[in-house]
Amino acid sequence: MSAVVAAPPPAAPTPFPGDPPVDLALAQAHKLSASEWERARERLGRQPTFTELGVLSVMWSEHCSYKSSRVHLSRLPTAGPRVIQGPGENAGVVDIGDGFAAVFKMESHNHPSYIEPYQGAATGVGGILRDVFTMGARPIANLDSLRFGRPDHPRTPQLLRGVVAGVGGYGNCIGVPTVGGELFFDRAYDGNILVNAFTCGVVRTDRIFYGRASGIGNNVLYVGAKTGRDGIHGATMASDEFSEGGPSQRPTVQVGDPFMEKLLLEACLEIFAEDLLVGVQDMGAAGLTSSSVEMAGRSGSGLDLDLDLVPRRAARLTPYEILLSESQERMLLVAKPGCEARVIEICTKWELDAAIIGKVTDTGRWVVRATPGYDPLGGAAAGTPRNAVVVCDLPVDFLTDAAPKYDRPQRDDATLPARRAFDPRTLPAPASWSELFLAMAGSPNLGSRAWVWRQYDQIVRGGTEVRAGSDAAVVRVPCEKDGERFEKLLAFSSDCNGRLCELDPFQGAAMAVAEACRNVVCAGAEPIGLTDCLNFGNPERPEIMRQFALAIDGMAAACRALSVPVVSGNVSLYNETDGRAILPTPTVAVVGLVADAGDVLRASFPAAGLTVLLLGDPRGGPLGGSEYVARHTGEVKGPSPAIDLDREARLQGLCLALARSRPRLLQSAHDVSDGGLAIALGECCAAADDPAALVGARVRLPEGPNDGAREALAEALFGEAPSRVVVSVRPEDAPEVARRAREAGVPCTELGTTGGDRLTIAVRRGAEPRRRQRSARGRPRGRPAGQGGRRALHRARHHRRGSAHDRGGRRRGDRRRAQRAARRARPVPRADRRALAKRPIGGCPRGIRGGSPRAACNVQLASQGWTKDSGAHGAPEGRDSPHRGQRDRSHDLRPLPAGLGGHRRHADRGADGEGRPRGVPDEPARLHHPRLPPPRHGWPGAAREAQAHHRGPGDLHHGPAGADDADAGPVARHRGVSLERGARLCAAPRGRPDRPPGGRPRRVRRDRLSGRARREGADPRVAGDGARCRAPSGVGWARAAPVAYTSRMKRWLPLGLIALGAVLAAVALLLSPSDEDRIRDRLAQLADAVRIDDGERNPLVRHGRVRKEFAEIFTKEASARVVEISDRLSGRDELAAAATQAAVVYQTADVSFGDTEIQVDRAGLTAEVTATATVTGARHGHPARRDELPVALRLEKVDGDWKIVSATVHPRRAPGDDGL
Repeated sequence: MSAVVAAPPPAAPTPFPGDPPVDLALAQAHKLSASEWERARERLGRQPTFTELGVLSVMWSEHCSYKSSRVHLSRLPTAGPRVIQGPGENAGVVDIGDGFAAVFKMESHNHPSYIEPYQGAATGVGGILRDVFTMGARPIANLDSLRFGRPDHPRTPQLLRGVVAGVGGYGNCIGVPTVGGELFFDRAYDGNILVNAFTCGVVRTDRIFYGRASGIGNNVLYVGAKTGRDGIHGATMASDEFSEGGPSQRPTVQVGDPFMEKLLLEACLEIFAEDLLVGVQDMGAAGLTSSSVEMAGRSGSGLDLDLDLVPRRAARLTPYEILLSESQERMLLVAKPGCEARVIEICTKWELDAAIIGKVTDTGRWVVRATPGYDPLGGAAAGTPRNAVVVCDLPVDFLTDAAPKYDRPQRDDATLPARRAFDPRTLPAPASWSELFLAMAGSPNLGSRAWVWRQYDQIVRGGTEVRAGSDAAVVRVPCEKDGERFEKLLAFSSDCNGRLCELDPFQGAAMAVAEACRNVVCAGAEPIGLTDCLNFGNPERPEIMRQFALAIDGMAAACRALSVPVVSGNVSLYNETDGRAILPTPTVAVVGLVADAGDVLRASFPAAGLTVLLLGDPRGGPLGGSEYVARHTGEVKGPSPAIDLDREARLQGLCLALARSRPRLLQSAHDVSDGGLAIALGECCAAADDPAALVGARVRLPEGPNDGAREALAEALFGEAPSRVVVSVRPEDAPEVARRAREAGVPCTELGTTGGDRLTIAVRRGAEPRRRQRSARGRPRGRPAGQGGRRALHRARHHRRGSAHDRGGRRRGDRRRAQRAARRARPVPRADRRALAKRPIGGCPRGIRGGSPRAACNVQLASQGWTKDSGAHGAPEGRDSPHRGQRDRSHDLRPLPAGLGGHRRHADRGADGEGRPRGVPDEPARLHHPRLPPPRHGWPGAAREAQAHHRGPGDLHHGPAGADDADAGPVARHRGVSLERGARLCAAPRGRPDRPPGGRPRRVRRDRLSGRARREGADPRVAGDGARCRAPSGVGWARAAPVAYTSRMKRWLPLGLIALGAVLAAVALLLSPSDEDRIRDRLAQLADAVRIDDGERNPLVRHGRVRKEFAEIFTKEASARVVEISDRLSGRDELAAAATQAAVVYQTADVSFGDTEIQVDRAGLTAEVTATATVTGARHGHPARRDELPVALRLEKVDGDWKIVSATVHPRRAPGDDGL
């Protein structure tokens, strides 16, 4: 160990060789203003050195000093009965009972992520993880809040992929689950994305560590990765805006190593457990400078640092570069006297660099020394004798509390009144509310985020109770203290709607706090603390400063009303590109405490038969700032909703009381926010983790207030008014819930019931004027050509039910006129047929990556008295999906279109009024599209083995149910179908029967038959082998399929197949490998599965590969053990997890088996294997090592394959030697 002896600082620091001259121009290049430059010269009484100028520029930057925001942040409530540590430390600390506390914080990494998406996002996660475990806590959960520009912007795909991969890659590798977050797109973020990361950890209340440098003479230790040139001036860059030229500051972005951080985390927790430290601080923004200055500032002491002792990985580093480098995975520790050796010993065990680089002093000054020309990596320079000189000597308070602080001027945005004056009711009503609903449910801002969070490990550590996709994530945390175990359940949610903040910063910020708390309450948890990340534009613009000040006031009001303190946070300003600011985005994250595991709620409807209630005001307007307005106008405008904080507090109190009641009165809960009530109901139907568990609902929009006012339908469906929650309850509990709601002063409205596989939203009569939509041909939509009047339309709709009477009591015979008129409907034009063919199956709307599970339920939006999107009993207008009736209806999002399903309903000569032969029971029509495979079990009746191909809107009609070929004769004709033994089926559409009235049967053109069919004299009415049936005009071609075998084929084919099978079995038996060969193949497959190639940086990819291969190698209950080294691992999944985590420690690893001895029992069902496993591996940053380990395996034959049941490894070394 090298010790540093503190010496009195000289009168002035010595300029370091090679430093440029320092003047005002250089200071301004470092983002210091002229007034700040003069202030520094006046306080120091001299010209700062080049190194001191760099230190002043980062410590006085907006990112480190909060010089524009400190005056406003003081208005936030930070105290509460549970608060242990508020703002000012690395993270906030809140008591969760039984001697444990939650430690959490949120920070931004916006500018680095825009410059280098992957590393920017990854190091953002790494930095917030260090902030939490620096306090002594083990991280248990991450969240991310992401904002991007338009999905069609040229840079958005690259930024989105890189950021998501960076967040997932770092969190997955270090073993902390990312359990939730946000994703939002808006053109305001085109030139400046937002990447906000949140982490929460748990710590014992008697083992919390703080970032302080106290104890005069105590040694200061540098621990972690070596210092390089990455990230220099990252803090300054984060306090600057971008220009149109794009990102050009890539060297200012840090480079992360999650495997190194994992080692650093475990080493620090071990050091904390032995109580060896006085204080600890991570090296984040501004690196060694910020961490050391902040530690001295909090304790009121001074520091004396020697940069010659700093571990480095780059040659010829100057003091300026060492102090400003933001290399990741580094910590600064102040050890207790006499504990330095033990700290270094633990760090060496975890393969971390550790060095004593300074001492705590009582001077109140920050003194830095370095030797000119000294470079431990510089060859000849490494032999330069050390003679450190002072290169920096600054007062600590001048860099912290006495740093500049501004109360900048404010001014309201002059464009806001005009934007707020816009009336959303002037927007045209859509042609179909169902289509609009589906389009919004699949839009980038409302669609499923599953494709994002599926890239994150949500269940590592095994404590995740509620994953992403619900209102809030819930994580179970096992805690142990003095031999006693406790289980804590914590809920997490983050939220902010920048559009609402743009229109009204006060209301928008208050609603962000309220919604984050509401989300936690909907999960069954009590909000206990809040952290924020305030993202705004340039504070030097008065309009931006006004937004910031109002947002602070709105947050403060909401926090006081809901009794939630702000315990930590971050401010990110200058989020602009060429003067175009982002939307004001004060993101908040809330932590909630679940009192009992039985209180946990989810957003999805859990079962059918439940009553759906709306707690809160039933009105949804106004629409200002909503997704509905943004979708129609592309702008943020309109009157924004306001929040009643007293009503919000009553609502959250009611929901929490209902969740905690016993028996629990709520079965699910989901807040109404983005997209309004319609989207919230869709999410309740489609939010289940298991697609097979989706539950539909039938609801009716609530009536307006008693004063008779009626909302516009758009406001009722898509209004985003706050303080509303959709809950489901058992029918017998609904009266009790309503009673408690009345007592709490919360409106309670019954919406409907759950059940089925569709979401049906009924609209009250009179909500919208009844308007008749026109088709492309000029006819009212839904009315067939040649037929008019609502009476005929009513008949056409209701006779298809297959009942003897329609609603009006008319007999079937009275409806034949409507049926005949329907057959005269014109076919769908060719262009519409092509459009239908190009639609996704089932009409599922597709967002950025695949269809939206929010729209995975079937939707029908109907108005009482009339129905949207229901075609008449004629040919549809080409707008409805042609896939009705397919086997997989998971994406059947539309109502049943007339003419494309239901039951047979077309009259024909020789058929009854229901469109089928007399005496034949009603059966569903099977429709088939040429792009899809046929039904698995074929068609019913005589046409069971046929494929009927459909192109266009016509129905296909098949023979009578149960009819046999022999009974039907050589040629059986029924409603446009010609069927003959050994032939193919040619199907005609409805309205064009095979035998027109008074004419001969329609013949297939002979020149369309194949040569073989002509040689065999095929009946021209029946398409022979390989023929194409000419369908009528407007329908197109249909390829037919075989119907039956000839009698000779029926007799000889089975025997031939049996003989062929016997021959193949004999050949397979002769060529099959022996059991020993198969077991050796299994060992080779095992060696290949556990091999690590250069660290395999993406753990998801490795885990997926390992699990897939282990499923073939091990039985489900397999176990493994390294004798005297590790406990037994039980279960194939646990083995796969261990093999995946090996890549955290090892950069490369390879296994091979030799000296293999195999003993198979006489029955050939079990085997014992002994072998020598040669393992060659290299940990990160260390040379490769080689070990030979005896291995014993036990295998069993399962379904003909050998699988490993157990594995035992006997190391040839002492248990204390960690070996590989």
